[in-house]
Amino acid sequence: MNSKKIVKIVVSVVLIGVILSVVDLNQVFQTISQVNPVWYFFGFVMVIIDQSYMGAKWNILLRIVDIKVHFTVPVMGYLKGCAYRYFLPSTLGIDAYKTYYVRKFDSRIANIVSSIIVERFFGILTSLFVVVLMFSFFASYLSLGYETIIAVSCFLGILGFFLLFYMLVRNVDKLSALPVWQWLPKKIKHKIEPALVSLERFQGKSKALYSYIALSIIEKFFYGIILYFCVRSLGIDSVSLLFFVSATPVLSLIDRIPVSFSSIGVREGALVLLLKPFGIPAAEALSIALLMRGIELTQIVIFTLLWQFDHGPKPSVEELNKLNS
Repeated sequence: MNSKKIVKIVVSVVLIGVILSVVDLNQVFQTISQVNPVWYFFGFVMVIIDQSYMGAKWNILLRIVDIKVHFTVPVMGYLKGCAYRYFLPSTLGIDAYKTYYVRKFDSRIANIVSSIIVERFFGILTSLFVVVLMFSFFASYLSLGYETIIAVSCFLGILGFFLLFYMLVRNVDKLSALPVWQWLPKKIKHKIEPALVSLERFQGKSKALYSYIALSIIEKFFYGIILYFCVRSLGIDSVSLLFFVSATPVLSLIDRIPVSFSSIGVREGALVLLLKPFGIPAAEALSIALLMRGIELTQIVIFTLLWQFDHGPKPSVEELNKLNS
């Protein structure tokens, strides 16, 4: 185990310790025991829909690079990949398996990899766009003040993103030629440059790319809906769906901060702080976070069974390492 993983585990343990120092565990267990199974089931179904939606959305990019497979192929690549990543080193992730799976139906790896690079790139950009789009609503719910400044800033940010999307879709060759990329840190530069190179292969397909961007933006709201179902499963109806839809883009970004192991402690703490202004006790907020973890564990179990019952050839770690490089 490397030092980074040890540090992340330590951070998670410390954060969980801090949360437990202000939360009554008996109250947490009592709250979870009263969960409404119907609402909770809706949350789980929404997770499956989310993963399937992402696979169908990826199929748009595959078709742009002339990888024409049945729409179920990228969907199954996502679903099986979610399970497969739990049996492999974390550095491989889901993308290596997605490449392996689609390659069984079309051997043009360079085209598949290009679609995945563009998918990652737009995934980051659309996440940031949704944060800017919804932050004004999020701020108004929490009464952060400076409403006018925040609203104007968000509006200008939205216009900036629209301009960026237009440049990426219609003029990526001109954008990639700008000297600004040379000024970026090497780690960021090495991620952006391949994305711009891959995007050049997508020029002339503006309609399909705009459709993909729109679908990506819609998908970012699914997390808020899943969280809302978990909240409603505990009988809490004092917080609206709009709040969770506007707040979870920020929460999702916090989840991705690589300071703890699988965001354990970070997500829980963020939910406790996020729901405090609504008068929701820390025990109930922690219960909501645990219900989210429960959905993730159920997803892992089901996707793992899906993977285990696939009797076709499975890739080796070495093969996936090659696809991931």
